[in-house]
Amino acid sequence: MFDLESFRNINLPSENDIMESWSSHVNTPVISIICTSYNQERYISDALRGFLIQKTTVPFEVVIHDDASTDNTREIIEYYAELYPAIIKPIFQVRNQYSIDGHLPFYNAIKNSLGEFVSLCEGDDFWICSDKLEKQYQLMLSNPDIDLCFTSALLMKNEVVSGIAANYTNSYKFFSVCNVIEKGGSFIPTASVFLRKKVLDVSFFSVIKDAPVGDYYLQIFGALNSGVILQGYPCSVYRVDAIDSWSANVRASDSLIKIENFVNGNEKTLLKILQNNSHLEESIKYAISNFYLSASKRAFKLGLIAESKAYLDKVSFRYNRSEINNIFFYCLCKTLPVKVIYFFMSLLRRVYDIQL
Repeated sequence: MFDLESFRNINLPSENDIMESWSSHVNTPVISIICTSYNQERYISDALRGFLIQKTTVPFEVVIHDDASTDNTREIIEYYAELYPAIIKPIFQVRNQYSIDGHLPFYNAIKNSLGEFVSLCEGDDFWICSDKLEKQYQLMLSNPDIDLCFTSALLMKNEVVSGIAANYTNSYKFFSVCNVIEKGGSFIPTASVFLRKKVLDVSFFSVIKDAPVGDYYLQIFGALNSGVILQGYPCSVYRVDAIDSWSANVRASDSLIKIENFVNGNEKTLLKILQNNSHLEESIKYAISNFYLSASKRAFKLGLIAESKAYLDKVSFRYNRSEINNIFFYCLCKTLPVKVIYFFMSLLRRVYDIQL
């Protein structure tokens, strides 16, 4: 069982110790670790420690983008950057880039990276295995047609491990691009992603312009060529509802306009992908239907019954019939008057603690 305190007490290697195992004939980073951070003083040291315990045969760099944090995140990054000046390459913003364009922090970091390969980890997540980068690097060398690989990840809530994400196998498993599209953005833990940087070209950022978040589409682009490979052991930790994380902020301040932006942005982005990938039509229709179902549930939770029903009208139910809670939700919204729905939902939540 993973112990956070023990992880934090690991003696970090010096910069020379890290670089000692690197191939002497390679002078530039082969792997770029991309980390975006904003107001994560509680977590950023864990992320940096996870990077610095990596043992690789090729050079790597840590490109960390601090988006004008208002807490002590910058000072913590500066401390580590002074100790590891050849490895840690910080980007400090004066003006918050996310408020201009939600994709700018990631774009800025990628633009300033040098590696042929990219490994992702946001500032509130972290890595726990010292061989994560090396194993993923070797896996990609052995599979030149594959552009993205990932691992399972421990789930942590309130600093306690609560489960495992992407726990699909104990060894290796291949997934097609259709699997990635249909399973949604949570199918692949972002902190476990390792991919070829060529995937993140100008066309990628052009396509995701309207997307509310880029993780899901990075996974799709990484799978377009020949699918993706999972290494079935947890080597990273994903913090569930970490303070100031995107997902936590969405849940804490949901609104109709956020829901509209969510569903419209995802639909536009998926339809752009469809333009050049007609063979993925069924999978993309499936994904769009799921986004409308999610929007309907979110609107329902806010008491916006008319809007919830409007979104539900756009759900292709044949794509969502496998989950019993979806069938229940569908029937409830489609058949009952608003006042009856309110009554039943309040009753069911009290008696059965049903979550939609």
